[in-house]
Amino acid sequence: MKKRNRRPLLLCLFSLVLFCTISVLSRDAVHRTQDDQIPVVIPRAEAPVSSLGEKTAVLPGGKSGVQPAQARDASGLVREPETKEPEAEAPPPSEAGREEPERITAEAFQLQVPYISQEGLLPTGCETVSALMVLRYYGYSTTVAEFVEKNLEKGFLYEKKGDLYGPHPSEAFIGSPYSEHAYGCFAPVIVRALEKEVGTRLRVTDGTGLTLEELMEGYVREGKPVLIWASMNMCEVKDGNEWRIESTGENFVWPAGEHCLVLIGEDADRYWFNDPYQSNGVISYKKNLVRSRFQALGAQSVIVEER
Repeated sequence: MKKRNRRPLLLCLFSLVLFCTISVLSRDAVHRTQDDQIPVVIPRAEAPVSSLGEKTAVLPGGKSGVQPAQARDASGLVREPETKEPEAEAPPPSEAGREEPERITAEAFQLQVPYISQEGLLPTGCETVSALMVLRYYGYSTTVAEFVEKNLEKGFLYEKKGDLYGPHPSEAFIGSPYSEHAYGCFAPVIVRALEKEVGTRLRVTDGTGLTLEELMEGYVREGKPVLIWASMNMCEVKDGNEWRIESTGENFVWPAGEHCLVLIGEDADRYWFNDPYQSNGVISYKKNLVRSRFQALGAQSVIVEER
């Protein structure tokens, strides 16, 4: 029996395998070339979310673009936002390096004024006691009783046809300073009382309208303590009782918490006083707070100085 020749069959099979292998390799090469041309897409990050749940834009310099809450005044009305002029850019630091900015602060200063407490003397007579401290500073020994009886003009409230009448606090002390139920007085009353006491030896001036800075620079730092009107313990001034001014018929509302004390000094952040209320002694209050209370009482002051 003749053997079959298998060589042609093997060659045929080999050719078929070779053809399939070349086809697969060619297809992979085409796919790799196409994949290399596809750009990589990076997902865009979401804007950061604030603690309030709002999306905020990130601005140059790393500043946040969150809109601030609208400011409101005491009545609840929305105020228009303040606009500020753009600040000029600071010059670049020199070759020697950046210098620290100069900080200008008020040099600490305080007068030594004899202290008197109104506690146990005049419950509502802070104006009189403050005046007496200044008199002590200039060497006077006038007593509380002498000043009240001889120098202080006093007036009282009374009822007429269902309305309350009385003098204006610039005309007289309202009530008696010995009483816890009295009111007080304003700068002109103390000016007149001091003028009666000192005569021509000292000059007494109503400094109402001057700022605290002007009083410090022009008088206290020159060795002249100043009486100012503010409020007890620098608390908020509120509307008190109301009456008609007997000389004009106009309504007047008493500033509840009214207080008089002696300005004796300052430092960078605070004003210093001889405060007769509750034996406070020498005490300081933040400057912004003092300015607010001082303005609420009409920026009243009394200056005493040597002629």
